[in-house]
Amino acid sequence: GSSASVHAGGACFGPSRAHALAMRTEPAVALLSAAAAGVAGASEDSAPRVSFECANPLFKAHWYTNDLEFSHLQGEPETYTRLERCPMWNHRRSCCNPSMEAPQQVAFDGWLHHLGLQVNHLEVYFRSLRALGQSEEYRHSEALERALFDRALGAFPPALAHAKRCVRAIMAFVAGMICFGCNPRWGELVWRSADGGVTAVNVSGSSCLYVDLRCGPFGRAVKLASRRVMESGLAKAPEAALPDFSMLEDRISSCEWLRAAVALQPLRGGPPPGRRLAHTDDFDPFAAAGRPAHPDERGRQCAALGGRLADELRT
Repeated sequence: GSSASVHAGGACFGPSRAHALAMRTEPAVALLSAAAAGVAGASEDSAPRVSFECANPLFKAHWYTNDLEFSHLQGEPETYTRLERCPMWNHRRSCCNPSMEAPQQVAFDGWLHHLGLQVNHLEVYFRSLRALGQSEEYRHSEALERALFDRALGAFPPALAHAKRCVRAIMAFVAGMICFGCNPRWGELVWRSADGGVTAVNVSGSSCLYVDLRCGPFGRAVKLASRRVMESGLAKAPEAALPDFSMLEDRISSCEWLRAAVALQPLRGGPPPGRRLAHTDDFDPFAAAGRPAHPDERGRQCAALGGRLADELRT
């Protein structure tokens, strides 16, 4: 086992736009020049040299390669000063470089799209119930059925009210796990199988607590809404599907989900082309009220994330 643990958070990911994915010219040129020099000195059939420090199996698809058109981690740890997505690794030896910021952003957007889609399913079901409550079918139902339906309908607003805070907390965790690929000491923070694959990440208890404090109320509210729907025949009429948020109902379940579903696939694919949710495009977990933060402001917010986390855990 591993005695160290990963504290997810502190990374900076904004909304997915072309300018957000663009790399700064100077570090990009330096990176390409260094890579080109390495390729020039190697034979065409030689395999790229990858240090164990930068060979985290969770990020194998982005291990160092001689292909200059492919976003990849460093072959060996280097020090950069202008990493924007994982700024906590600036001025430190890490496996990240500017070329990785595009796939890191895509991964962040992919998780955000997935979570936003699940919340959207909840909103769609709620709207279907509201429309049903204005229908002739509702008005001609027996008094008991109308009462059960009204109770189901009333359970949705509290759940939706908790959704945004929960998604923000999960996305802070996701950002931290995406930046785990920068860590050259990753081997001290994981459990591995006999063939070298990562079977578990030693996520810190404080990270689990951080998410549970913000997602527990949401998970329990969704559970109650689902239970109320099951009690009413009329409330089960909508064809829309209710999303499954059972993994957020309690601290143990949420921590198991974070460790199994999120930590073990930090660079999951991005959203399908043309299927972005408009209301999630401007999501920024480090911005107030959901508005995109200015890059300079985001940097200050990221630097203070650890302090904010400690303060919030005490409240």
